[in-house]
Amino acid sequence: MALNPFYSVSSGYIGVKTVFGAIQHEQLDPGLHFRTPFISSIHEISVQPNTSVTDETAATHDQQNVTTRTAVTWSIDPGFADIIYQNYRSLDALQSIILAPIVANDMKAVISKYDAQQLVTERAAVAEEIATIILRDFGRYHVLVSLGGVNITNLTFSQQYDQAIEAKQIAQQQALQAKYTLEQTQTSSQAQVVQAKAAADATVATAEGQAKATILQANADAQAYKAKQAALSPELLQLTAMQRWNGVLPTYMGGQAPLPFLSIQPHP
Repeated sequence: MALNPFYSVSSGYIGVKTVFGAIQHEQLDPGLHFRTPFISSIHEISVQPNTSVTDETAATHDQQNVTTRTAVTWSIDPGFADIIYQNYRSLDALQSIILAPIVANDMKAVISKYDAQQLVTERAAVAEEIATIILRDFGRYHVLVSLGGVNITNLTFSQQYDQAIEAKQIAQQQALQAKYTLEQTQTSSQAQVVQAKAAADATVATAEGQAKATILQANADAQAYKAKQAALSPELLQLTAMQRWNGVLPTYMGGQAPLPFLSIQPHP
């Protein structure tokens, strides 16, 4: 193989040619290329997407520790494959020496600007800011980040913080429950007051109605009695007595006692 003057660059790779170990700044695309045995060599470097995962612990603005896991999908700029090979010789070296520290530093810088609660409520904005900074810093080393290539796959707070959040949530729930219970009690009390007032009003209305009915009945009875008294003339009284008389005269009458029912009017 060393004597073969031809070399085939694989698909998804760029060939970097060296002569006596010195980098030749030309790009060898996939396909067949010529080389001089023992003098020149061709080295392949991948331009395919790679995904690097970085775990990092950072402090928030309010001094809460948060552990993050960030996945970045990236690839080298094919036009700078020779420079990258010259500086790092491999993508693994590029990842460990340059890219991983960039992700860690950018993550810490962004997280330090936010309180722990904001990382939860504004997670999308935080992730976007981190992605923007990583894309910028990777670009300085001729590394491209694919669209949507930065993902924060994990965001974990300390156990103490989680316990504090849980306690706060429990307290909030208890406060809401107490407020609800108080409102229910107040509503029930108000309903009882309304019901009691309605019952009292009904009792008063009933009593007033009964009193008015009694007064009306008494007035009616009085009017009837008055009318009856007005109708009792002497003639009517005598006629009533005559209708009730059994025809028997008293056996003894005083000298001054009048004969019953005898009323003789002189003729003119």
